Amino acid sequence: MIELLNYDELIQFELNHIDLELSSFKMINMTEAYPKHYHGSRTLEIHYVVSGDAEVIIKNQRFKVKKNYLYAVNEFTRHGQIPTSEDGLVKYQIYITYDDTRATQFEKKLIEEPFYIFEDKENILEILELIAKEFKNKHIGYQAAIKSFLQVLLIKIARNVNIDNRRTSTSITKNTQYIIDEALLNENATLTLTDLAKRLNMSTRELERFLKIHYNKTFNQMKTEARMFKASGLLVYSDKSINEISIIAGYTSPEHFCYAFKKFYKHTPNEYRKLRRSLRNREPGTF
Repeated sequence: MIELLNYDELIQFELNHIDLELSSFKMINMTEAYPKHYHGSRTLEIHYVVSGDAEVIIKNQRFKVKKNYLYAVNEFTRHGQIPTSEDGLVKYQIYITYDDTRATQFEKKLIEEPFYIFEDKENILEILELIAKEFKNKHIGYQAAIKSFLQVLLIKIARNVNIDNRRTSTSITKNTQYIIDEALLNENATLTLTDLAKRLNMSTRELERFLKIHYNKTFNQMKTEARMFKASGLLVYSDKSINEISIIAGYTSPEHFCYAFKKFYKHTPNEYRKLRRSLRNREPGTF
């Protein structure tokens, strides 16, 4: 994955009675399969395809996306992407957290849908380019401009999909979940509870409590899951040996990796590779 743009300045904004915060605004070139994963509570991740093609797996359903397609996933919705074009998939990727405790039932429909996917009919790309330009130039009033463009972005999404007091607030910043999600996705082989807690300025006990509330899992469960998803993608979509994959996944020996993998997937790595490749040949895009 190549990052073409990466702006992580926090931008807080509102859409009627919904309080939102932009945590990350990126443009990336995805050249390899990205394993299935999900994000924590009150999150909305938006992807907009600028060029290339891909197969997107969301809640075990497969969708083909291409230029001007938008797909978005809400909290706890498992998803993954597989580029199918030679030059990879270039896309904007936006990570937003929200608080909908003041929202009306109509407003909640926009952000609480598990996922949506559509071909853009509202010229959303123009709005994304304007946001990128404001982040890049940082002229006077750029944050106010970005807030306005983000509001328009969500309105245009609602129009495309014809969208006509779940939890109490937490004193911990909404950006916490983004940091956790990114760390587990990209550092799952080496990440420790202590390291992550320090990064978030929490005690390990506070972090474990936060994970239980927002993900309903322990740190070890989440780390194991992330390592297994990464390993499963490498088994199916690369020719790396079991030994190489065990090292990438952070295991001290192939035997330890094989034991953990079989416990998680009920198949040995070799069995899983043969089974999934057989399914992929019949049904491209299957993880």
